[in-house]
Amino acid sequence: MIDIEACAGHKGSILGDSLTTPQPTQKIFEGLLAAKAEEMDIKRPVFIEDEGSRVGIRHLPIELWNTKKLAPRCRLIVPVDFRVRCIRDDYKYFEQKEHMD
Repeated sequence: MIDIEACAGHKGSILGDSLTTPQPTQKIFEGLLAAKAEEMDIKRPVFIEDEGSRVGIRHLPIELWNTKKLAPRCRLIVPVDFRVRCIRDDYKYFEQKEHMD
């Protein structure tokens, strides 16, 4: 699996900016993606989330974007309550008192 959002330092949504760490430069982002790709076993499937062409202010390399568009897909179907729990866990800092004032 390649975690594009982790490499980009962004959660990929409108709420995705980190409150503590800026996104890496485009060059560093691409280097992180390349390092993750080099770790992959080419004989096995590689899973990546279906992100858009941008993650925050970083752009997916065009080769990755084009390959991803043509790649087979799988769809995960999970209950809504589980999705809500995951989202609330990912964005729990928005529920903290200092962000509600």
